[in-house]
Amino acid sequence: TVSAPSGRTIEVRYEGRAFVPRSVTVRVGDAVVWRNEDDGLMWPASDDHPTHQGYPGFDAGRPVASGGSWSFTFDRAGVWGYHNHMTQRVEGQVIVQE
Repeated sequence: TVSAPSGRTIEVRYEGRAFVPRSVTVRVGDAVVWRNEDDGLMWPASDDHPTHQGYPGFDAGRPVASGGSWSFTFDRAGVWGYHNHMTQRVEGQVIVQE
């Protein structure tokens, strides 16, 4: 688990068909940016697949190509599971603290 100071941005890389690190801890108001460093597509989206309603809005809404990125600012505390909508078995977690 990687932590970020409040009001900051933390990076998650998509590489080797995995999110690295798999789990990050942030505070309410922090952003997470997902960078696609793989040769395949990624599409970070809140669980559950395919509705993404675990955290409405936490959904890139489209595939992100190699070299691209997508970010999301978390405004609610909780433990939020997510997955690559393109490959549902690839999962991660964002822990958002007050």
